[in-house]
Amino acid sequence: NGHVVVTVEGEGQLFQYTESNQVLIARGEGRTYYRCGKRPGEACVTARGDGLAPGTATINIQPAESTSLDS
Repeated sequence: NGHVVVTVEGEGQLFQYTESNQVLIARGEGRTYYRCGKRPGEACVTARGDGLAPGTATINIQPAESTSLDS
């Protein structure tokens, strides 16, 4: 159990469950949500925690195709 700090660089926003912007880890698992922006490009999400090597994931953001829900 512990905490991991998750940050994002680029378009979009993270939603976390704590006011300190840390993800709570329980039984080796933690959760946060990412909502991408409207412009195409890349966003890098990085997680850092005490005693752990930082991990980064790159998300390729593409514009959504129009659907019947858009009308």
